Amino acid sequence: MEQWKLDKLRSVSDEVREFHPLLAAVFTNDRTISRFERTHGSGEMGADFVLARQDQTLGDENFVGVIVKCGDLPP
Repeated sequence: MEQWKLDKLRSVSDEVREFHPLLAAVFTNDRTISRFERTHGSGEMGADFVLARQDQTLGDENFVGVIVKCGDLPP
């Protein structure tokens, strides 16, 4: 990955106001993701985003839950 991209990612400190919009832009431009939903908040049930991906071979739709954190995780 290009250094400027790594530096940008390392500089993000606000998970909800900076990182979530950045990820939403990435998910929007990823052709393998058929749809996504931001679920961050009191009803998130463990995931900040839920992604739907189409399996190109079988035609099935698979779901992926994404938990988003900035900084180090506590021990």
